[in-house]
Amino acid sequence: MKLNSTEIEEVLEFFSTFDDIVKTLALPSGPQRFRLIPAMMGHDAQKKWFDIVTTYGSNQSQEELEDCIERFLLLFMEEDVSLDIKEWMSEVKKPRSMTVQDFVQRLSHLNDLIEYTPVPDPTNNPGIQTPKFTDAELSRIVRNACPTGWKKAQIQANLRHLSLAAQTRYYTGLKSVEPNGPASHRNKPNNNKVSNLRENDQNKNRTNKPSGIQKHCNIHGKCNHTTAQCEVI
Repeated sequence: MKLNSTEIEEVLEFFSTFDDIVKTLALPSGPQRFRLIPAMMGHDAQKKWFDIVTTYGSNQSQEELEDCIERFLLLFMEEDVSLDIKEWMSEVKKPRSMTVQDFVQRLSHLNDLIEYTPVPDPTNNPGIQTPKFTDAELSRIVRNACPTGWKKAQIQANLRHLSLAAQTRYYTGLKSVEPNGPASHRNKPNNNKVSNLRENDQNKNRTNKPSGIQKHCNIHGKCNHTTAQCEVI
C-alpha cells in the first residue's frame, strides 16, 4: 500500500515498512534506497519527498537519506512527538470494551514506532533519539492502565514483577465487573490516534465519578459488587 495519508501514525508505519524492506533485501546504502521511498508513495507524498531530495539529497548518501527522512517527517509532526507518545502511553487507561491482549498489542505497536519519530531535541542533542519503553516499563504501564483491583490482586498473589507477556496472561485471566453508571475514565473511549495526542492531553483529567452507592471488592476495588459476589475467572 502506497503512502497517501498525512496521519502521523501512518507516516511512521510507512518508514517502519521501508526499514523492514531494506533489511529483507539487504539493500545497500545510496541511490537504491532513495529510489525505493518514492516508489512506495502516492502522488502527493512523492512530490513532497522529491522537493526535499532536490535540495538536501544531491549526493544520495546514507547521511543525506536520514536527513531527508527527518525533514519529511517534520512536514507531518512536531519534532518532540516521541515524547507525546510516551506521555500518552504512560497515562492511558484500558478501555473496558478492549481486551487486555488487544490493549497490550496496541501499546507495543506504538512503542515500536517511537524508533521512527524525529529527533526530539536536534539543537542540543543532535542525533539522539527517544528510547522505546523497555519490557519492564511496558509491563508497569499495563498494570497502571487496568483496574486498580487487578493490581491489588497481583500484589496479594505476590506477583509484583511480571514480564509483559506474563502480565498480559495474568490480567487476561481476571474478569472485570464494573459499574454501569455514569461514565468514568474506564467507560470513556480512548482516542488511540497518535495525531490527537496533544488534544487528548488537554482533557486527560476531566473524568466523571460514578454516582450512587458503591460496594468494595478485593479484586476490583470500588464497584457494584462485594468480594463475595465477585465473579473471577
